[in-house]
Amino acid sequence: MLNEDLKTKSLITTRIFRVCPVMPYLNLFQKTLKGTETFRDIQQIYEKENLYFPKGWLKSNQCKDYLVENVIYGDMLSQMTWALENNFENLLSRENFLEEVLLKQISNFKADIVFFNTGALYRVNKEARNNIRKNCTSVKAIIGSWGDQLPPNESYVSYLGDLDFIFSCTVGYYDDIKKEGLNTIYCPSSFNEYISYEKTEKNIDVSFIGTTGYLQHDHFERFIKLNLIFKLLLKKQIKFVLVAHEINASILSILSKSLFFIYPASYFPVILLRAIRKFARILKAGKLENWINLIISFKRYKFKYLDYERFLRFDKTSVFLKMKKLTSKFKKHSLHPFLFASEYYSALAKSKIVINLHRDEDNDVGNIRCFEVTGVGSCLLTDRADKLVNLFTEEEEIIGFQTAEECVRKIEQLLK
Repeated sequence: MLNEDLKTKSLITTRIFRVCPVMPYLNLFQKTLKGTETFRDIQQIYEKENLYFPKGWLKSNQCKDYLVENVIYGDMLSQMTWALENNFENLLSRENFLEEVLLKQISNFKADIVFFNTGALYRVNKEARNNIRKNCTSVKAIIGSWGDQLPPNESYVSYLGDLDFIFSCTVGYYDDIKKEGLNTIYCPSSFNEYISYEKTEKNIDVSFIGTTGYLQHDHFERFIKLNLIFKLLLKKQIKFVLVAHEINASILSILSKSLFFIYPASYFPVILLRAIRKFARILKAGKLENWINLIISFKRYKFKYLDYERFLRFDKTSVFLKMKKLTSKFKKHSLHPFLFASEYYSALAKSKIVINLHRDEDNDVGNIRCFEVTGVGSCLLTDRADKLVNLFTEEEEIIGFQTAEECVRKIEQLLK
């Protein structure tokens, strides 16, 4: 599937540089670190706890001839640590320091293939990928895994057309990407059998473990439906557990979703914005830094994305703020988020029924939770089950529902 020169006998070990996305709980996980770890220490910790998501394929026999280097592009801690250890301290003050560190890492590793995990392609755009081709002479192919929603005003050709190959995570993405003439194959998620977890009796009736969607606009329908499901479960006096890390409704969370603040803030001089960002970086104020980056992006692209959809997002934000976080609303049923993969898998295994809801986009069918729940031997109760026919047999391997009322009705039946 890849370039023929990667298959020749002269290439004994293929060197793959794997760029992973930032997991939602990374900032919580980093609070457990001592602060004295080297870059390799951080890599080993991330690998053990599945932060290089997914990691299972690295342990299979198929990878014995591959040398793989994992990085999380948007992780300030590990990337800054690498730069300092390799005498690239001068890069840290630059506006695009993450991109420049990435280029140095790929060059130092002498990568044959650069592979972008699902989610990472949002952060490393087409321009940055072209810079990899120009500056990293060892690279023979850039490939990626796609399981996300396209940004507004983009097509697969315009957004991913530079990639040599694309692994499509769902049938919907595969069909759409194939229609636009790009080189792709259908490669769904799978269960990671290499994570150790506690296998005990199932003492949790119903659980939801994951992103509720609070203040996340591509999970708006999930948030609304979960709220109704939990209310009905309370009414029916059915015990349930909610485990989620929800974004705080801080002023920056509101600002970052609102045109009414982003637009006037964009008139700040770039030199002032960069000074604020540098100050935020020193204070490790990630949310402020991300918001400043958003404003600078708007200035750079001349408000390309300031369209009607942004106004719709602001309306959703007002709904979120009125309804409050689900972990607060159902506090008696909520547990602190699990930081370790073993804890997460153990909680899934202890659950009789695990509720799953896909992202709002139609092509999101067969998310990783489908495989994690069934993999540990618990009952998956999921939406869009009718679209999972190529992966599971409904009513035998998984149970499906469409409405919140149907979900709760089936929970009652299953518990009996």
